[in-house]
Amino acid sequence: MSRRSPSLAFALVALLVTGCGHDTAAPASQATSPLDAAIASSDTPAALPRACTLVTSAEAQAVVGQPVSQMADEPENCMWASAGNPGQFTIFMVQVVKGQDAAETRTLFESLTGATTELNGLVNEQIGAQTQAKGESIAGFGDAAWRSSSNADMVGARQLIVRKGLNILVLNVTGMRKDGAGPDFDARMEIAGRAALARMDSDT
Repeated sequence: MSRRSPSLAFALVALLVTGCGHDTAAPASQATSPLDAAIASSDTPAALPRACTLVTSAEAQAVVGQPVSQMADEPENCMWASAGNPGQFTIFMVQVVKGQDAAETRTLFESLTGATTELNGLVNEQIGAQTQAKGESIAGFGDAAWRSSSNADMVGARQLIVRKGLNILVLNVTGMRKDGAGPDFDARMEIAGRAALARMDSDT
């Protein structure tokens, strides 16, 4: 679905310097003040909430349009699978990504929103068919939001990608129906996405 789904980790290294058996006090000018520590702390990106805490099972069921069961619960990825009609098997995925800074987050967002075109090309090569795809931006949703859809033969896919601050939220539905899960599918997916973004904002 995306080129990149980084798992960010942070390490803190402390060095203790001693000299020739004598204790040496650090100069006052080198000591870290409470203000400096607060600034450094504010520059460190807050940890992301777990993906599965952003969308409830009821919301996932509303998006898919039939009962769902959870398939995966990982820090940055959550997945539900439909448990109703076998002929309309659908997978709903939620992914969260955090950039280190604003520039990296914008680059990640641009990469993710461009991934649909590349994926469609790969599908075309594999099945020897033309994949239809379309996308559009959504105003007033985070700092930037993009909705896209594609289909190949009987399999349809919908994707919603939202950037807010250093966070990126991705909702993806892939299933056996070209129209997703009904004519109001985009509206239901956007409702779930806005609820997930609100929870992400409250947790970070």
